[in-house]
Amino acid sequence: IHRDLKPGNLFVTRGADGRELIKLLDFGIAKATSAIDPSLTATQKAMGSPAYMSPEQLRKHGAVDPRSDLWSVGITMYELLTEKRPFDGDTPYELALAIANDPPIPLPDTVAPDIAKIVMRCLEKDREKRYQTVAELAAALAPLAPGGKELAARVAAALTPEGTKPRAAGIRDADPATETTMRGASGTIDPEAPRKRS
Repeated sequence: IHRDLKPGNLFVTRGADGRELIKLLDFGIAKATSAIDPSLTATQKAMGSPAYMSPEQLRKHGAVDPRSDLWSVGITMYELLTEKRPFDGDTPYELALAIANDPPIPLPDTVAPDIAKIVMRCLEKDREKRYQTVAELAAALAPLAPGGKELAARVAAALTPEGTKPRAAGIRDADPATETTMRGASGTIDPEAPRKRS
């Protein structure tokens, strides 16, 4: 769980093939929620940026799960589409109350209904009604991209449980030995290696 997903932590770069891609940075507070240091000050306990925090993250930092990050993705998409955020408040307290209690400000009619529906689902206050995984969100967004129908079919095939449908060409199973490190670089993880405590 990243817990501080926002435009300031997203950087546009280029892959080896020259295509643009977005890198997610600043994993400084991406840690197990049970490992929070109880000696942190009240200010520091609000882990994240309030404007992008989910209702559950504002209530209790230990209650977050990956769906909280999907809320932050929804806020970011809303801001990219409108240059505004969906909740407003003159103080951090007012902003937190708006996020916890108010519906998001509706997207303007200039935003395509298919995109608006996806953004608003990310901003459901009940996390059971949001996308449950980033893969599910990716499958919803895929048809909206150029060549998206083919991409959507590949994403759907990749998400289909093994043995129920043949996997689409070009989709590989994730290698459990490879994951992203806290600093954002990819590396191979030895599951038998002892973990250091900080």
